[in-house]
Amino acid sequence: MKTTVLEPRDLNYANGKIAQFMDAYIRQYKVWTPDQMLESFVEKLERSVAAGEFNKDYETGVEIWSSETSDRWLISEEGQALAHERMIKKYGKDKPIAKANSPIVERVRFGLHWDKSKYFDISFGLKGGHNFIETEELKKYPYRPWTIRHVDQQLNDLFHISLPVVFQLLCTSPLERSFYEYWLKNYYGAKDSPALVPEVCGFRARFWYLEYKGLAYQAYGDLPPVDDPANIRAKNFRFDFFISNTSRNRAALIELDGHEHHKTKPQRIVDSIKRNEAARLDIPVIVFTGTQLHSNIAACFSSINDFLTT
Repeated sequence: MKTTVLEPRDLNYANGKIAQFMDAYIRQYKVWTPDQMLESFVEKLERSVAAGEFNKDYETGVEIWSSETSDRWLISEEGQALAHERMIKKYGKDKPIAKANSPIVERVRFGLHWDKSKYFDISFGLKGGHNFIETEELKKYPYRPWTIRHVDQQLNDLFHISLPVVFQLLCTSPLERSFYEYWLKNYYGAKDSPALVPEVCGFRARFWYLEYKGLAYQAYGDLPPVDDPANIRAKNFRFDFFISNTSRNRAALIELDGHEHHKTKPQRIVDSIKRNEAARLDIPVIVFTGTQLHSNIAACFSSINDFLTT
């Protein structure tokens, strides 16, 4: 293979681009191999090169440097070989990240967003807003995503509250109470097991539907002709519970179906919108009826455990 000699600035730029990409990739995906990282790196570069998107420097309005040479070199065999070598070294250094379990969702919002005393926003791998924890800091993170230990730690650190107290605040129906009380009695003691999170109203963004003249709609495009737009209401919807086992790359949203609450037409439409949102997120919804819970709640939890562990 013919060796290409880059100018020092082009080589420095290429090395910097590899390092910048690796850190961003690790913060975003957490679970990775050098081959996965290289494939994503090359795909991204090929798109930017094909589109002619190069960084440029100017002096008194005249272009004095472009990243085109280094970007094109990076997608050559020689450039890819350098990137792959760097990624293999990074893998060896950052195994606490590379071998971690990446959460299906990085952020969970639950409770009543209009009441700060009953609204909770916790995350894994984020340091606030949508920014990822820096790689070196994430390596020190002592918790597995969305375990009881992790959720309780976040609740305690951010809101000075525990998961059992959150259940009492948010779960008001008899079905919800019997459900979480059984879970607390039988599962809460195993701190590295998946946490049951109640009244989930959003992940990265909150869940919304539109209400107009007593009916629910998923998006503005679904509305009928509207002559009084001021009467369109955006409403946040919630799933009864969320649970995730990242070691198996499994997560589920859980709905408890009390027949009286779910038989009205507006509520059936909202239920459909919720199922559509879950499908978009690629997270299944597990539904239990009141009859199932009253007759054999242990079997309901056994089915959840089977789903999370197989």
